Amino acid sequence: MTDDSSQKPTVQIALRLSPDLRDRIKGAAQSNNRSVNSELIAVLEEKYPAPRRLSAVAQDLLETIRAYEKKTGVRFYDAVGPEKAEELKVQLKTLVALMDTKLEEIDRENTPPTT
Repeated sequence: MTDDSSQKPTVQIALRLSPDLRDRIKGAAQSNNRSVNSELIAVLEEKYPAPRRLSAVAQDLLETIRAYEKKTGVRFYDAVGPEKAEELKVQLKTLVALMDTKLEEIDRENTPPTT
């Protein structure tokens, strides 16, 4: 089932809820100006976030390093030494490339063929 051709396929599920829980979800949805379905999806996305790409993790690491440099006034490169910094940089780039390639492979294997 798809909502339209530009969106990923979706599945429909039936839930059995107590009337009290249904009312709480409905109230939360109204408070957030969402449909009950959208509210449930938002809660589930928060509880079960999609796995992050390693490149996003690497970007977070880079931002952490930049924050360290700004806070301490010491460049990471100078703190670990030029040789170690270059070695870490090469290893990180290699790891990111390998992991992204593997994740793309997994995505292809798990994506149903389009007809």
